[in-house]
Amino acid sequence: MNRHFVTAALMFTLCTAAVHAGPRQANVSLAGLDLTKPADVQVMDRRIHDAAVEVCGTAQYKPGQGITQFIEDQETVAGCVAQAEAGAHLKLTARANPAPSTQLAASGN
Repeated sequence: MNRHFVTAALMFTLCTAAVHAGPRQANVSLAGLDLTKPADVQVMDRRIHDAAVEVCGTAQYKPGQGITQFIEDQETVAGCVAQAEAGAHLKLTARANPAPSTQLAASGN
């Protein structure tokens, strides 16, 4: 990956209506990371995960809440975290590997 990309900050937004009242976002810094090194990739993954948890929150058991509702809340949060992580990785991939331009031509029939 090119050097300026590694030092860029990554921002992702995730709509978490099921967990929160509206979209939330977090910045993930890639500063100081060399993503050609597996250890730095692990650091990046941890940063993305931590930001996803910050955006999505955690499921908290509330007094009087049924176990079924608590499990559903946990599953919603886990899905939110997974979606946020996937979205962040997609943005990273798109920035690291920009799509080549495509020319379209129409043929007359």
